[in-house]
Amino acid sequence: MTRLQTALRHSGQYPRASLEREFRLRRAALADRLALESGEECDAAEAVRTAYELVAFDLADGRFVLGPAGPGSSRWEESARPYDRQEYERLAELIDGCRDARLKGTGGS
Repeated sequence: MTRLQTALRHSGQYPRASLEREFRLRRAALADRLALESGEECDAAEAVRTAYELVAFDLADGRFVLGPAGPGSSRWEESARPYDRQEYERLAELIDGCRDARLKGTGGS
C-alpha cells in the first residue's frame, strides 16, 4: 500500500502518468468483464487489445506496477488479460484497504 501511495503522491496531487495508468487499467478491466459476460469474439478482441495497451504502458513506465509479475514477464506471452486481472485485483485491494483505514479513523464500521 505504501508503494502505491508513495508513487501516486506528488505534493498532494496525483501525477499525470498515474492517472493515465489507472484509466488504462480500469478500461482494460471493464473490457475483460464485458468479454467474459458476453462471450462475443469482438468483445474478447477488445479485451485483448486494451490489456496489451496496459502492458505496453507499464513496460514504458513501470513505476505503478502493483502485482508480483511485471509486464515483461513471460507469463503474459499467451495473453495479457491475466496481467490486467492481476493488476486490477491489487488495485482493488489497495483501495479497499485505504477505505477500511479511513473508516477506522473516523469511527465508522
